[in-house]
Amino acid sequence: MKNMNLCQICSSEKMQFIDSRENYLFCRKCRTVFYLNQSNPEYSDTYFTTDYRKQYGKTYAEDYDAIYKFSQTRISRIEKILPEKIKKSSLLEIGCALGFFLKAASDRGFRKCSGIEISSYASEYARKNFGLKIENIPYSEYSISDKFDVICAWYYFEHERNVPEVIQKTAGRLKKNGVLAFSIPCTNGPMFLLNREQWIKSHPEDHSMDFSPQSVRMLLRKSGFGKIRIYPAGIHPERVFKRTLFLFPVLKFLYGIYSRLFKFSDTIEVYALKK
Repeated sequence: MKNMNLCQICSSEKMQFIDSRENYLFCRKCRTVFYLNQSNPEYSDTYFTTDYRKQYGKTYAEDYDAIYKFSQTRISRIEKILPEKIKKSSLLEIGCALGFFLKAASDRGFRKCSGIEISSYASEYARKNFGLKIENIPYSEYSISDKFDVICAWYYFEHERNVPEVIQKTAGRLKKNGVLAFSIPCTNGPMFLLNREQWIKSHPEDHSMDFSPQSVRMLLRKSGFGKIRIYPAGIHPERVFKRTLFLFPVLKFLYGIYSRLFKFSDTIEVYALKK
């Protein structure tokens, strides 16, 4: 951070450390967390194969059906906010992995789908299997001057050292009435609010910032966006209530309502329309 005394999002002086090692700086006004000891992300091709299998029991490629289905939900949300007159046109995905979301967008009628992906394995897979136009470079090196109707970045921005600057840059790549859609870690969830010690322990070393719904809105409005829609990206009642509780089914139902109403989630999805 340029100035640890001021919040990078809301310029508030209400900043405090929330850990004994003074690595996590929290803004009490907009509820953004800044991780001051961010490491460079280690991103190798094994993420999509052996690493992914260790975590999910299958490779990324073998998880195609689930990812493709979830992509359809994201596309529906984009279509809801995107003006009718420019639907089904150009879409760019930052960090497009093996291209499953782009494939889903193409199948839904988006005419020009392209991506940026740092993994040579993933970018080649997307080109070979789906015929997609993929740039195998870091986003910081992307220099094409084209503007897009939709830009997506699923769990990407938090890896950047200066998230506001990158979002502002990305806004400049959108056409008027274009949509920016992304997912990002959130401080308005059960892990951060109810289990702070575990949140700190499990926080990825390569994440620079965690946002609240409030701070996301502030950042996007500063970057030229008007209509903003926020959804909980994961609804996890088991992080609050034990599954063995007799009333767990009822609590699960009520938790889902609360999560959707108040964006109560450890991660959120954001859809914003550029003015």
